[in-house]
Amino acid sequence: MLEGLVLAARDTVIDARAGAQRVIALRLPLGTAVLALLLTSVLAAVLAALTFLASGMGDDPAMAAVFGSPFGLALMQVAVQGVAAFLIFFIGRLFGGRGALSDAVALMAWLEAVLLLAQLAQLVLILALPLLAELLGLMAMGLFLWLLTVFTAELHGFRRLGMVFLGILATALAVGVLFVGILGISPGG
Repeated sequence: MLEGLVLAARDTVIDARAGAQRVIALRLPLGTAVLALLLTSVLAAVLAALTFLASGMGDDPAMAAVFGSPFGLALMQVAVQGVAAFLIFFIGRLFGGRGALSDAVALMAWLEAVLLLAQLAQLVLILALPLLAELLGLMAMGLFLWLLTVFTAELHGFRRLGMVFLGILATALAVGVLFVGILGISPGG
């Protein structure tokens, strides 16, 4: 089963549109998609905590506050992925998309599953070749943005990837400004 998931993840990286189409074709019920998102988010949090411990950044209080508690990290990961799935659905529909919420959640779960493999490779590299681990982290961020863009476009039937990417950036900026406003953080500290 694990080999099948690894091969499906590889195929998704090679052809992201086809990968998204396969996930959408599953027509997972919302409850099943949410369960998949919970599972992948928790696994990602566990790997992130392990990577944090292996990296030796435990002396940094800010990093320790975020990564030192696997349970808190899992809750944060679930919240971020859940909000992202909803925003992909909602904002896409505002712009004429035709995607379903259950498919948006399933796509976010699959995106997280694909990134879990990169995260696992990064954990191994931190122990052996830390500089390559950092490079892999940057590549994984690029892969995340690419897959998120393609998955969103495929979910809603959009063809202009550049416009979808700009929409993702604008939404991320708006959410960031809203988050900072809610927390009451000012530039001066």
